[in-house]
Amino acid sequence: MPTSPFDPTSQVYKCANNRYRCKNTGKYFNKGISSHQLAKDVGITQKSAWFVLQRLRYTFQSPIFKTMLDGVVEIDETFIGGKNKNRH
Repeated sequence: MPTSPFDPTSQVYKCANNRYRCKNTGKYFNKGISSHQLAKDVGITQKSAWFVLQRLRYTFQSPIFKTMLDGVVEIDETFIGGKNKNRH
């Protein structure tokens, strides 16, 4: 069940067009984020943020991915490739 970004203690109602409504504030929201907002939050370009979001959306639609993330999932720092002297 989604949580309201406006009031985490509020009850949330599902509405039409994949939108949700916060009961306490009466504001609508959805589960998505724009590439512009992600770029600002993460500190990357909008083009890179758009690419990341496309990859995430594709991955989350995969039925294999849904079975892989069953139960508690822990995510830590990841290092893929490169030389150790270039790691910071």
